[in-house]
Amino acid sequence: MASFWDTLHDWQQDRRIHRLELGAALAEGLAVGETVADLRAQIARQAGDIAMLRVVIGALASTLRDSLAAPGTVDASVLDARLEAAIEEALLPPELPAVPADPDLRLVLCVRCEQEVPASSTTMTAQGFTCDRCPPRP
Repeated sequence: MASFWDTLHDWQQDRRIHRLELGAALAEGLAVGETVADLRAQIARQAGDIAMLRVVIGALASTLRDSLAAPGTVDASVLDARLEAAIEEALLPPELPAVPADPDLRLVLCVRCEQEVPASSTTMTAQGFTCDRCPPRP
């Protein structure tokens, strides 16, 4: 049976451990908060950059349209049609590469040796795909 002093010592040690764990959790939370704040600041900067690009593109388009108004130059309606086609093409979703259904044909990247290997010769680990040629980690 544990004595009163042993129990008190264990209780005090548990309190110290809990304080350290709480301090670590608080520090991690602050780091995440700083990361979120950094991302928000980056988004705000990018929004400003996008606004500036819109102004620049608008000014360039106005200058181009004015220069096309002279006789004997390209028709402004042709420019409008080309711009609309380019915008539509840019808004299309990217085509995804076809993934073969056969695992022997599908290649994946091994996280250890960084080689592309057939999916059938890999094992999924917490770090990602690991090929069967790489030695297992202890």
